[in-house]
Amino acid sequence: MGLWPLLHYKSFEMVTGRKTDTWLVKTIACLFIVIGMQLWLEPSSKVAVLGIGSALVIGGADLYYSTIKKRISRVYALDAIPQIVFILLWVMGI
Repeated sequence: MGLWPLLHYKSFEMVTGRKTDTWLVKTIACLFIVIGMQLWLEPSSKVAVLGIGSALVIGGADLYYSTIKKRISRVYALDAIPQIVFILLWVMGI
């Protein structure tokens, strides 16, 4: 998800809906990339707080703002699924 708005913003908006703050979307995308790189380079318990915490925040925000607040497209609720799977796999040690 981090690369998509950087590589093809138009298709990203077609799926997720029009955005007013392009700079914010691209900044968050870059943060996702940095977090993902760190988790990929150091997949140990040393970064468990970063991995699990990031997944909780991202998945929680996706669910809250797409279903309860209805501020973003419902398609964002789908992103909560891999976040939950990631947390479960990490906790189970897989």
